[in-house]
Amino acid sequence: MRGSSSVFAGARGLARVEVLVTGTVLAVLAAISVHAYRPADKGTDLAQVQSDMQAMSVAIEAYAADWDVLPRSYRVAGESRTFLLSVLTTPVAYLDEVPADPFNTTDTDPANRVINYWGPDYLFGNTTVQTSMGPLPIPDVRPRTAAWLQPHFPELSDGTELLRENFYILLSTGPDGVWSVLDPPEGETGGFPNLPVTPYDPTNGTVSYGDIVTIHNDPTKPQDTRVEDFLQLQ
Repeated sequence: MRGSSSVFAGARGLARVEVLVTGTVLAVLAAISVHAYRPADKGTDLAQVQSDMQAMSVAIEAYAADWDVLPRSYRVAGESRTFLLSVLTTPVAYLDEVPADPFNTTDTDPANRVINYWGPDYLFGNTTVQTSMGPLPIPDVRPRTAAWLQPHFPELSDGTELLRENFYILLSTGPDGVWSVLDPPEGETGGFPNLPVTPYDPTNGTVSYGDIVTIHNDPTKPQDTRVEDFLQLQ
C-alpha cells in the first residue's frame, strides 16, 4: 500500500508540474498574442477615427446649413466637449452620438474623450458667442492659432498671421494617446499653448507622435474665402 501511495504521490507531483508548465506556456503565448494584435487594434481605431471625422464633418456642415452658423467650440468652465457637440445629436440628430476618441487617455473626464472640434470661434477669436452662462466675448487668439499651425500647415499660416480664414479643425490624440500641444517630444520644452499642432504621421505606423488632424471649410462663408479641404490621415 505504501508503494502504491508513493506512485500516486509521484503522479500527483508530475501532474502539478505539467499544469504549471502548461500554464506558463499559455501565459507566454497569450502575451505574445496581445502584443501581436495591438498594432492591428490601433489600425482599426485609426480607421474608426477617420470614419468618425468624416461623419462629424457632414453633421457639422448640415448643422451650419440649417442654422447659418457653425457649432460653438469655445468652452467655459464646467462645459465638456460632449456638451458642446450635443447640438449635433439633439433636437436634430445630425449624429446618433458624439464620436468617442479611442486613443484619448489624457482627459480625466470621460465626457471630454471624444473627437475634438475647434471652430472659428476658438481658432480666430475676437467675437462674442452665446454660452450656457450667457454671451461671452472671446479674445483675439489669431496670433496663437497662427503659431500653432505654421510648422506643419504653412499654407494656413506664416507663424504670426493666418493666411487663410474660415476653417475648422477636428482632432484626435492619435495612437500615442496624448495631445501634441500638451506633451512635448523628448528634448523639447514648453507645452500648451506654445507647441504646434503636430499631425500624426501614417508612415510611422502606430507609434507616431502627433495628433490626427483634419481641416475643413467653413460652410457658412462664401466660396471664394473658403480654404480647401485636406485630410492629414490618408
